[in-house]
Amino acid sequence: MISDNLKDLPQTEPIRVALLHRQSTRLLKRDVVGWWSYSVPEFEWDHFVLRKGFHLKRSTFYDDYDLIVYEDGKLKGRIDRDADIPVAYVVADSTLSENHYRVRCEQAALNADLLLVDWDDLKRFEHLDLPAYRFSFAANDRFFYPREKAIDVGFFCHPTPARKQLARHLHQFCTKRDYSFAYGMRSAANYAAAIGTARININLGRNPQTRSNRIFDVFLSESCLLCDPLPAVSDEPRRLNEHYLQFRSRDELDLLLDELLQTGTWRVFAEAGYELGKRHHTWGRRAQQLRQILAEAELVEASASTGSGGGSAGGCLK
Repeated sequence: MISDNLKDLPQTEPIRVALLHRQSTRLLKRDVVGWWSYSVPEFEWDHFVLRKGFHLKRSTFYDDYDLIVYEDGKLKGRIDRDADIPVAYVVADSTLSENHYRVRCEQAALNADLLLVDWDDLKRFEHLDLPAYRFSFAANDRFFYPREKAIDVGFFCHPTPARKQLARHLHQFCTKRDYSFAYGMRSAANYAAAIGTARININLGRNPQTRSNRIFDVFLSESCLLCDPLPAVSDEPRRLNEHYLQFRSRDELDLLLDELLQTGTWRVFAEAGYELGKRHHTWGRRAQQLRQILAEAELVEASASTGSGGGSAGGCLK
């Protein structure tokens, strides 16, 4: 467990990271994905795009990097252990299905020296005999920030069948109450603006075991989060009825929307969520925590570097 009160780390050179992930403009630009989204003093990094069935050698990165970070994605592959450079595997989607969990465990056992787990229960990875740390999603606070509110209720997400049904209900309810309502997917730039201009943002998770990263975007946008029940996640200090509210039925959702909008108390939760997000869930904060994780795990020592602490494109790997 990493303490919330971070220790002052030695003023050393930034750790040089080879960041491996699947081909995605979203992962390369990093506006919506908060991890590695802007320069920090703790790290400098290059992006390397992985292809399906990739087979890499650690020695490829040994001379130029101190650490390989392999991000959870839709691809499976192998990183040969032919050089003394550690691999940290970021696990994000292991609760979506049993197959998702199995694949993540297989990839971890094959490739990793350290697990960085977003929201799943750390105990589910104990059988791998690898050090595992909480590495919660981090929002890009230079992209998600408080904006002037213009919409009463927002519901911005990928339209699964359950979300479509809820959106129809919200549309009917908000029309009846004369509340403004917006729904649907948005481009990256429009997504941040949409969330930021909504007084209340609704979130419906993929399943009860999955904590959506969207909640941190809402917090940093100083909007009131109203969601279905969230799973407990160790080392995430959010508190129900203080930083956010939850609903278990459409009737309960309707009652909460009326109360929040008619009394203006949505602002109380928006402000509390914003303070929580700024303190705990920005990329700058998470980078400090990651540096402490690596120090505690005694996995990486920074090498001399002349970089600026940012990220750049490294190339495409087979």
